Amino acid sequence: MLWADYIFVPMNPNEAAPRTPAPLSGGKRKRPSTEPVVDGSGTAEQSHSHRIKYDIPRCADIRNFSKGERVGKGTYGLVFRGEDLTKPAKHPHRICALKQILKQDNHAAGFPKSALREISILRKLEHPSIVKLLDVVLDEESEESVCYLMFEYCGHDLSRILKTHKRPFSPGDIKRIMLALVHGLTYLHGRLVVHRDLKMANLLYTRGEVKIADFGMARVMSQPHKPYTPKVITMWYRCPELLLDESEYDASVDIWSLGCIFGELIKGEAVLMGNSDIEQISLILKFRGIPAADDIDKVKHLSISKLTESRRNVESRRNVGKEIPGLSLLFDRYRVSRGAQELMLNFFEFNPRKRMSAKDAMRHYYFTSEQPVASNISDMPTFLTKVKKKG
Repeated sequence: MLWADYIFVPMNPNEAAPRTPAPLSGGKRKRPSTEPVVDGSGTAEQSHSHRIKYDIPRCADIRNFSKGERVGKGTYGLVFRGEDLTKPAKHPHRICALKQILKQDNHAAGFPKSALREISILRKLEHPSIVKLLDVVLDEESEESVCYLMFEYCGHDLSRILKTHKRPFSPGDIKRIMLALVHGLTYLHGRLVVHRDLKMANLLYTRGEVKIADFGMARVMSQPHKPYTPKVITMWYRCPELLLDESEYDASVDIWSLGCIFGELIKGEAVLMGNSDIEQISLILKFRGIPAADDIDKVKHLSISKLTESRRNVESRRNVGKEIPGLSLLFDRYRVSRGAQELMLNFFEFNPRKRMSAKDAMRHYYFTSEQPVASNISDMPTFLTKVKKKG
């Protein structure tokens, strides 16, 4: 049986489970699995619902699409610009992005878990700040039945924009981008969805609108919280508790990443660029300052040796008189407004319980009353789309 003969799609436990179809290759129907999903680090993450088999006839056929130039590359596959050739078009978005899902060596008998998570979560989400999954597209004529996720097309990601343009956004533009992100996170966190990989490369930009993308690492969190792997979120955007190997965390991990994104929009480059857990924690301590004793007490059950070594690195540099770049220097150098400073300090709280929620951030005076106001979407900067060669 080929890896894409059928797709497992976790269902919402509040939804009625549909009848389980038989796989295309024939054989008996199997009982839906309720076993925990085990990630690459060996941590069991319990699925909150049954895995229901969906057969391939539910998917669109790649022959109904024109696959154009490559526009990006993700962890698990390439992204192509596509066009729906059906007449009339099946979807209102005739121009789309086709994210190719490559078979992974450790998923020889099935569909990659990251793609399953993305499908199962995104198909239930509908928000202007979240990229829309339009369909699942199958190329049955390929040797291993290649699958594509069909998304609305966005011409850029913020990472690429910052690499090719020096600080392209005004304070009003940054406020518009951050407002879109806190609205999107309020929507996600209100549905117990934690993204777990917020970074510039996963924020798409099109005609002044910003959309959160790449939900391969996302989870619908259980209540009460259960252990999850701490090996999530790209290093530069990872919060202190994850760097210290915390396995019982919540939506506040996304808020720390949001603070890193905020700082990067202002500075024009990442603010915390470590190459290891120890170095990243050291950079955080230099940037944010040594946390208060009661905040350190909250993490003493974690990898305290990492924190101790990182703190020693910071204090030794101070003793030899080397400059310690900090958050206050960022504020001074780029003339950051009082509201933006206060909001960023809340996002960068060492203690996750003290971090402001996305819902509370949405009501902060930085957005509601402080000048300048957020730019109109129609006034946001536009950028030429540079695409890579086909293939």
